[in-house]
Amino acid sequence: MPIVGGSHEWTIAVAYALFMAASGFVLVPDQTHALNQLPSSMNADCSAVMNAIQQLAGTIVLATGGYTALFPIAVVAVLLGTVFIMLIRKVK
Repeated sequence: MPIVGGSHEWTIAVAYALFMAASGFVLVPDQTHALNQLPSSMNADCSAVMNAIQQLAGTIVLATGGYTALFPIAVVAVLLGTVFIMLIRKVK
């Protein structure tokens, strides 16, 4: 259902801005924690893989029209990622 005019546009814009700010505060430490668990020689490769997966997932979601389900899926993915990353044991 398209949104035309009214205050709904600002509500969505503010919600999206808050979501993206919050996801930045979660994703950056999660990726840093994950990379710290690996030998330093693998950091560049793993960083590239994580970035490629993020871009690929975003492309698939937008191409399949799943944009309306993006927010709940992203929240669940971030929460699951946080839990699983905290379970990783230190190997260094």
